[in-house]
Amino acid sequence: MIEANFYSWLLCAILFIFASFTGVAIAYRAPWTEKAKSEMPLFAGLALGPFITGIAIIVTMELFPGSSKFLHLSFTYTLLVALGALFAHNNWRSLLDLFRCQKWTPFSLFEKSILGIILFGLVSVLVNIFLFPLTQNDPLEYVTVGKLLFEKGSLAFYPAMTPDASQSGFFGPWTHPPLYVALIYLANLIQGHADIPGFTRIVSPWFMFSTLGLIYAAGKTIFNKTAGLLAALIMLSTPLYFLGADSGLIDSLPIGGFALTVILAFTLDYKSKLYSLFIGLVLGLSLWTHSQAVLFPILTVFIILLRSLEFRLKGLITHLSKIAGASLLISAWPYLKNIRIFNSPISDNPVVFAIPSLNWTEYFSIARGFFDATDKILYGVFKGWFMFESYAFSFWLMTLGAIAYYFARYKKGAAKIEGVDLCVGKT
Repeated sequence: MIEANFYSWLLCAILFIFASFTGVAIAYRAPWTEKAKSEMPLFAGLALGPFITGIAIIVTMELFPGSSKFLHLSFTYTLLVALGALFAHNNWRSLLDLFRCQKWTPFSLFEKSILGIILFGLVSVLVNIFLFPLTQNDPLEYVTVGKLLFEKGSLAFYPAMTPDASQSGFFGPWTHPPLYVALIYLANLIQGHADIPGFTRIVSPWFMFSTLGLIYAAGKTIFNKTAGLLAALIMLSTPLYFLGADSGLIDSLPIGGFALTVILAFTLDYKSKLYSLFIGLVLGLSLWTHSQAVLFPILTVFIILLRSLEFRLKGLITHLSKIAGASLLISAWPYLKNIRIFNSPISDNPVVFAIPSLNWTEYFSIARGFFDATDKILYGVFKGWFMFESYAFSFWLMTLGAIAYYFARYKKGAAKIEGVDLCVGKT
């Protein structure tokens, strides 16, 4: 539930405006392909907004640990404005044109139907976060840690390893980077208290809504508007994804980060010197979202290999080196901190799991349905295709989309466009 006064709502609206403009100002500097220039800077910028905001509040807390809440809030807003002004320098008019001069072509009846379903889903999320309380365990834990940060005003208390440091006595030896809990802390600053979740409910849907816009723009850019709407609908209809945003789970953060990485890899100009720097930027930001994001660099290498099929090996190695350097520069800090605390960059093995009487390994196998090697392969590699209660038909539809992309690109001559302009079809 969200209960706030007019002043808090105004601060929240200003934050969205600052974050969105800063994200768009950064995205505008990216080396987009010709077809991508009309749509992608706006939607990629909107998707960057919550990530940039999270980094801004983290930087603020590190620079001024334990300082006043007013200082943390005002300095975070100042950082967003300063960063936006820096990247918008000499581009103010062009950036305003991105917002006001979009070519919104009329929707067909079929497209209007898809859009109507999407809007219904988004409204459903908003109704739930406004009217219903949090009930799931994980979101309540995140909110509890966000309350701890609100009490202390410092990331020195994250992860929550000292139960006596907070009123709740919560103990959470997480190795997740602090992006989500820092944004929860910022939401508490905006509403002026941490007594109820309130504005913290907005964080996960913010990532979800902006990611859906990014998915739509990518589909429209690479194929056409109908494909973009269908892609967004498939994404929204994935049960685990919808539930995550609806109930304050962290899932929409890593999903948003990886979506940015994949989409930019295929819509930026591979020949540009800035290509690898921007891929490294979004990959680095995605590594702040969740400990499972350590898999993203491996997947990104695979994506870049696909993207670079028509280029020399030397260029590929150069790109990968720059991507690795840029992403590590942005994301190394939380993982180095984990190594100092846990002797490992990530871990999901709290000491309590080692108590013999708990028999944790057997319990986990039974709870997840691991009874033989086939179960482990299906769960660990192919669960997206077979866990319908979590993913519905999203992975099967994704497979059909990949086949359609292959035929559109390689069977209709699109591969002849110097490996840069991936856009086929009409918008």
